[in-house]
Amino acid sequence: MKIDASVTTENLKKRYNDESDPVVKRNFRIVLDHIEAELNGDLEAILATLVPEPIYHVYNITGADGVTHTQVSKGREQTREMYVNALKAKSPQLQRYTMTFIVADAGGLFTDGVLQVPWAGEALRALGNDADPKASYLYEGRLCNLWPVNRDGLLLGEDIYFDPAGFRTILERKIEL
Repeated sequence: MKIDASVTTENLKKRYNDESDPVVKRNFRIVLDHIEAELNGDLEAILATLVPEPIYHVYNITGADGVTHTQVSKGREQTREMYVNALKAKSPQLQRYTMTFIVADAGGLFTDGVLQVPWAGEALRALGNDADPKASYLYEGRLCNLWPVNRDGLLLGEDIYFDPAGFRTILERKIEL
């Protein structure tokens, strides 16, 4: 399966190039830098886009039991651990986030669209799914993301809302990478 990750930043780059307000343009730049670091799997570059004590809320991660979970990471070390685990669980360089709705102001960005990203079977097993640990599976569903930015132009963290159906049906989408 071929996933074109370049689509992930396409609409953000268009909006960045068209933006005339310098503060909003700066906010686009930090989100673009953050996403590009994620796509490259560069943990230190990801962390460089964040305030010293970021707060992350990740909503609607669904385990095999059908229960949706919320993950909260507070501070640099928990955020680092979250990203280390995320980079192991997913293939970020193959991620495709087709953003169809973007709102931006001086306080940050809101993005909405469809996310496609391969997940390692081993990571899905850790969530309680009966996945083949050596296989990869495609998460596909809506993703809404709040990107709050402080006055210094750094991300305060993220509020990430996954479409729980993407996890409930993930085992139906076994893929070859």
